Order: sequence, then C-alpha cells, then structure tokens
Amino acid sequence: MLLKIRFLLALLSWHPFETDTEEGRSKERYRRILWTTLASAFAKFTGVLTSIVTIPLTFNYLDVERFGLWMLFNTLVAFFTFADFGVGYGLLNSIANAKGKDDKNAIQTYIASGITILWVIAFLLILIFLALYPFIKWEKVFNVSSQLAIEESYSATIVFAMCIFLAIPLNIIQKIQSALQRGFAANLWQGIASLASFIGILSSVYLKLNLMWLVFSLLGLPLLINLLNNLWFFYLSRNRLVLNIKLSHWKIIKEILSKGSLFFVLYFCGAFAISMDNLLIAQWLGAAMVSHYAVTEKLFSFISLIILLFILPLWAAYTEAFSRGDQTWIRKTLKRSIVMSLGISSCLSLLLIIFGEQLIWLLMNKNVEIPLMLLIGFGVWKIVEAMGMTLSIFLNGANAIREQAIVSICWAFASVTIKIILINYIGIIGVIWGSFIAYTLFMLFPFIYFTKNILYHQTLKKS
Repeated sequence: MLLKIRFLLALLSWHPFETDTEEGRSKERYRRILWTTLASAFAKFTGVLTSIVTIPLTFNYLDVERFGLWMLFNTLVAFFTFADFGVGYGLLNSIANAKGKDDKNAIQTYIASGITILWVIAFLLILIFLALYPFIKWEKVFNVSSQLAIEESYSATIVFAMCIFLAIPLNIIQKIQSALQRGFAANLWQGIASLASFIGILSSVYLKLNLMWLVFSLLGLPLLINLLNNLWFFYLSRNRLVLNIKLSHWKIIKEILSKGSLFFVLYFCGAFAISMDNLLIAQWLGAAMVSHYAVTEKLFSFISLIILLFILPLWAAYTEAFSRGDQTWIRKTLKRSIVMSLGISSCLSLLLIIFGEQLIWLLMNKNVEIPLMLLIGFGVWKIVEAMGMTLSIFLNGANAIREQAIVSICWAFASVTIKIILINYIGIIGVIWGSFIAYTLFMLFPFIYFTKNILYHQTLKKS
C-alpha cells in the first residue's frame, strides 16, 4: 500500500520521466493520464454543476414546451459532435501514432492537413444550412404548438446551427492536445468554457432573455473560449507547435479522411441511437413528456462522466503503446480500467436507483413522478455502457475502427426499432430498456470478441 502511495506521489511530478525504456514510458504515460484525469475532474465538475443548477432554473423560467425544446437542444449537442465527419478522431489517432514514433514533422503535417479539412467542412455545412433553413417548418420538426415556442424555435435553431458548425474547426484543438497526451491543458480550457457557459445561462435567466440566448450561452461562449485555446496553443505556449497551413498535404488529407470516415460511422451511429431518445418521446408522447426522461437521463449521465474521466486519457496512451509494442502495459491497463469501470458504475447506479426520485425532487424543487422501472433501466444501462466505453477506448487505441463501425450500424437501426416498438407498448420506460437490449446484443458482445482477438494476436506476435 505504501509503495502504491509513493508511486502516485511520484506521478504528480511536473517533470517527465525518461522514455528510453519500457518502464520509463509506462510511468510517463501514467503521469500524463493522472494529470489529465485531475484536470478532467475540474472540467466535468463545472459541466455537472452547470447542469445541476441550470435545470431547475430553466424549468421554472421556461414553460413546458420551451423547456422541452431547451432539453432537446442540450441532447442534440452530442448528436452533432461528429459533424466533422470523424476527421477529429481520425486526426487524434494519426497524431498519437506519430508521437509514438517521435516524428514531429509528421505531427505538424497532420495538424495542418486536419485543420484545413475541418474549415472546408464547416464552410460547406453553413452554406447548406442557410440554403435549407427558410424552407423547413421547425414547429413541425420539434412538435410544438404555442406561439411563443414556435417563434423562439426558429431563432434558437439558427444560433444552435452556427455554433455547432463553427465548433468543427475550433474544437479540434482539444483532440490535438489529447493526442499529444496534453489532456491536462485541454481539460483546463474545457473547464473554463463550462464556467463561461454557466455564467451565461444564469445571466440569461436573470435578465429573462429568450431561448436563443440560452442556446448561445450553452454553445457560443464555450466556442469563444476554444478560440482562445487555439491562440494559446499555437502561438503563445512554451511547447507550441506553430500552425502552418502550407504544411497540409493532399496525401495526408486523404489518409485522415479515410480514418475519419470510419470514426464518423461509428460515432454518428452511437449519437443517433442515443440522442434520438428525446426526439422519439416528443414525436410519440409529446414534447411535454421529454422533461421526465431528460431530467432522469441528466442525473444518470453523471455516471458516464465519472467513467470517461478515467478512461478517456487512455485512448492516446493505448495508441502510443501499440506503436511502440509495449504489450505488458496495455494488458495491465486494460484489466485495471475494466475493473474500475464496472465497480464505479455498479455502485453509483445502485445509489441513483434508490435515491434517484428524491434527488430529482431536490434538483427540480418540484414533485416529478419517475417510474421505478425507468430508474432501474437507466441503472442497468449505465453499467453496460461503462463496460462498452472501456472496451471501445481500447479498440480505438488499437486502431480497430472498421470492426466497431460495422457493428455500430446494426446497433443504430436495432436500437431505434426496438425503442419504437417498446414505446408503443410500455410508454416512456421502453426507450431506456430498448437502449439496454440493443447495446448489449449489438455492441458489447462484439466488443468483447474484438478485444480478445486483438490480445490473442498480440500474444502471437510477442512469442
């Protein structure tokens, strides 16, 4: 026990370990992971604080339909995270692999090529949206009927879209920093962005501004913070990599697009399967019912945040370790991460199932009846999701993207189909149980098979 404490204290050092040996590289990875986790805790704490405080404020400030719209916009953020068509994650893997080979020139070329692609994508998406916007009846898309909700849905939608599209090139800085195992800096900036969003939402409620300003506070203010992060990283930081678009190369662009397309399929399907929940509820049960599900989902999302806090920094570390052939570190880290994820998710899920309704009452300051089977469904789902996320991070680091992309397509279609069937039979409860059934069958079981297969082939290579 004393040795473990000394080891953890050694990892808290600002000074890097030597990386000429496998043991030194192992310690340096854990040091970077620990600092990234600590900074991520700050970022996630500010994000959770924003959700906890702003949900009851906006619930009491907005009427039922506009609150449903507000929660829908919150959920759709995850859906549009992959509007870069997977280029960001393809870039992350490429940079992490180049770092494993200590190739600084390749890193700079990847960064320049990736950012060039992302600005082109953002510009094209903005043009397409502006061309289609006047012809879409947004009140029918969101299924709202009150005049105020209809009017505010139009202005909020255009602010939402502009912020989402501009975030495509500006938010890539976080993935670049993560790929270089500088997640500490990325998460500090993310925490500052969450604080800015929190202050903006509080100000909007206090000043009684409409839904458009709430959306701008949610997305626009963090966007400005990420702009500052870009300026700091590329031009002001001590270990900066000066951005030079002239270094972009068509061959590298095609490589990033090829990797990115697989990530896009994988994460778009994931976002589609999960983020459709509130939209399905709005269409089948009405926008007013979204709040019951969305508030419960927000409460249980705390579990996912905790799990990601520990496992997300492993992605780039796995990629670098595979590039260097450090198999001992890979196996040891995978086992630890699985045990940790299952342990944390099981304990927290049980607590939220038991005390979930009381916590929601405290959050909302209002008696909201949440079915017990909905709470149990979320608890079981979060345990399965935690295991899946842990294995997915490992598979990403092993560059096993194609396999994940194939099964994710099956999962997306099966998930929506099962949810639609169940929602017609058992109502709102069917949505979360549909998520559990589809994910277990079409994602978790294949992930376990892929992981065992990779480890088996790694053992053959070593022998």
